[in-house]
Amino acid sequence: MPNNYSHLFILLSAGPSRRMYNFKETKYLVTIDKEPLISKQIRIIEDCYPDARIHVGLGECHEEIKRILPKRIKITYCKDFETNNSCSTLRQILLREPNKYKLTTVICGDILFNHEAIQNIQGDELLIVDKYTKTDDIECNISHQNTIDYIQYGKKNANKWGQIFTFRDVNYQHILNSLATGDKSKWFLHELINNLIEDYFIISARWNKNSYAVDLDDYKEYRKIKKELEQ
Repeated sequence: MPNNYSHLFILLSAGPSRRMYNFKETKYLVTIDKEPLISKQIRIIEDCYPDARIHVGLGECHEEIKRILPKRIKITYCKDFETNNSCSTLRQILLREPNKYKLTTVICGDILFNHEAIQNIQGDELLIVDKYTKTDDIECNISHQNTIDYIQYGKKNANKWGQIFTFRDVNYQHILNSLATGDKSKWFLHELINNLIEDYFIISARWNKNSYAVDLDDYKEYRKIKKELEQ
């Protein structure tokens, strides 16, 4: 069957967290409004982009997750999930996806987001839920033209901001080159983004007061978010 997709969405594997101490499974399977997180992510993507290709990286509990995923979803099982980080997953997925998409959007597996967060994606962009300047907790310098000079994952007063990163087809090789030089298997997504900003191309910041993107970092935060959304 020929490939007619123009937009690829990559969901990076969501492993366990020591701070999710009351939850024994991968964060992909935590329920939000009676729906597993992975299912909610896929549903929102397909609501906004019905013709998009979705490729999911799996590690922890991969067999259990596979059973709940629609057959149309592409899966890559990353055997190194216990020793490596999200950039290893990203590289393995990209090597299985030839450069044939106009846009590729990368989302960390434990990010809970809404429709507004991914609507109207245009090009090389990074979603920032709020506009931050450089602080001890968050390092994010944004120029007056709304381009990002530097970004570092963090939090401020427990208000998290999500990483939803999009790149155009012309930058596909730059991504692979960045991940191929040296041992980048232990990099997190923000480390790749910083490298790309410094060495290859400008990423535009995008935000919207209605956008919602938060990482489920610990059990207390998960309970709070779950309660808010299910009221």
